[in-house]
Amino acid sequence: MGIRFTQNGHEMDKSNLLISISREPSRAGLTALLIIPFLIAAHTALAASSDTSAHQGQSLPPEQEVEGVLLFRSGFEPESRITHLGDPFTASDKIIGRDLSVPPPNDWVQDIDNSNQLGNFRVQYQGADTTRRLARIIPEPGNPDNRVLLFRINEPWVNQFGSHLARVQANIYDTWPDSHMEGIRELYQKVRLYMHEDMEILKSYPHSIDWLTIFELWNNQTWDNVPYAFRITVGTGKPLPESRELYFMIEAEDYDTERGRMKIWNEMETGIPVPIGRWMTLEFYVREGNDETGRFYMAMTPEGGDKKVIFDVRNYTHNTEDPDPTGIKFWNPMKLYTSSHLTSFVRDHGKSLQVYWDDLEIWKDRRPVEEEPAAASEDEIAATEEDAVEMIAQDIPAGLAPGHYIQLLSSRSEETARQKGQELSGMLECRDGMDGVQIILASRKDNAIFEVLIGVFQDYQSSVSSLGLMEGVIPDDSFVIRFPRPESLVDDYDDIMVIDILHDTSRGLTPCPNRH
Repeated sequence: MGIRFTQNGHEMDKSNLLISISREPSRAGLTALLIIPFLIAAHTALAASSDTSAHQGQSLPPEQEVEGVLLFRSGFEPESRITHLGDPFTASDKIIGRDLSVPPPNDWVQDIDNSNQLGNFRVQYQGADTTRRLARIIPEPGNPDNRVLLFRINEPWVNQFGSHLARVQANIYDTWPDSHMEGIRELYQKVRLYMHEDMEILKSYPHSIDWLTIFELWNNQTWDNVPYAFRITVGTGKPLPESRELYFMIEAEDYDTERGRMKIWNEMETGIPVPIGRWMTLEFYVREGNDETGRFYMAMTPEGGDKKVIFDVRNYTHNTEDPDPTGIKFWNPMKLYTSSHLTSFVRDHGKSLQVYWDDLEIWKDRRPVEEEPAAASEDEIAATEEDAVEMIAQDIPAGLAPGHYIQLLSSRSEETARQKGQELSGMLECRDGMDGVQIILASRKDNAIFEVLIGVFQDYQSSVSSLGLMEGVIPDDSFVIRFPRPESLVDDYDDIMVIDILHDTSRGLTPCPNRH
């Protein structure tokens, strides 16, 4: 995530230079003393040519090319067609027939529903009718000789469980409890995606966006009271309200009925904007495994452009407590799923959420193959270290240590921001997630804006985890912000100043004697 830069083929994340000290939250005020460990981290990352990204778990040796087994493919061409199942307000739709434009396996029923490699295929809505949402196979606008699968959402609705949402998704699900799938240990999927020009309006959404799902995988499913539930969600979003691009994001969660959802890892790639109004090819690869053997890979190739690796995570791809995972049996290969708030915003601007899908391929035991970058030279490593020192010297605001913060609120009144910050301090005191941090009152834009921050956290994952622990107390629109700022956003925070510390546990102040 964050600012990325390249040295001789090595892509690195400067935010990782600034947060590689320990797994405990950083302490406020440590700036100069942090520079040396950051540079050591940079040197180590550049020299390690077998793994250039900072992911959890151990790095694995380079993958060997494996062609795998093609399980299904379709470009939604004739004889592929959608048939409607049952009550349109509650039931799903289904694609049937064969795609005669491609060789087998190309039969939506025989090669998916009737196969022990894949589950039943459905298009799921969870309520509403076609005035609010739909899935259709249509001629591609502007290219009528090609057919595509359209997902469109016009209005949010309340589903049968009482939730306000908007959903159109393709399901490939095993039958339960009478399972007929073998379970896929290595899943590879390729599909083309076109985000309609209407989606441009999302860039002006006045809040951050953390929920707009395009792909989801369950291992195991969170319904049916199945033990050791787990999911990986891929979506697009905005890290900050003022962001003017959409970016890919990913999150992995354990789930159980007593503790609910627990984040295991997550990332947002803010260096590669999501193309809108332009076809892109997405590749997903999932290897079932733990924090040493698991892998999730995603690449995006914009039409007419170069392939870009978005994520390459080496971490759990099954529940962290599952003693005997049985392979992937439930996933949404194509999905459009979000909140009623986001859907209503798009509708209120006279637009709809809509995407086109094309050229779906599903494989097992196929792996992506990437060229290994050449090792960085000593001169390049030295230049990188100089760049890191310059960035640290120029971009860290006075009074703020480098790292991640949770921005709780923003106000044009110092008195209001201070009062609300003190109220939150009282509610958050001695709460989980508050060890070793400060609640900070800051100003920017020549004292035109006053903000309350919590920090500093070592990395994005720990800050988001703390955000979850504070849920129900802090404002719903709280979000994570990092210093130093990315180059595209630095102007908005270049004059931020710390005014006061409203709460401080970073130096043992306001201790929590009852916590064990």
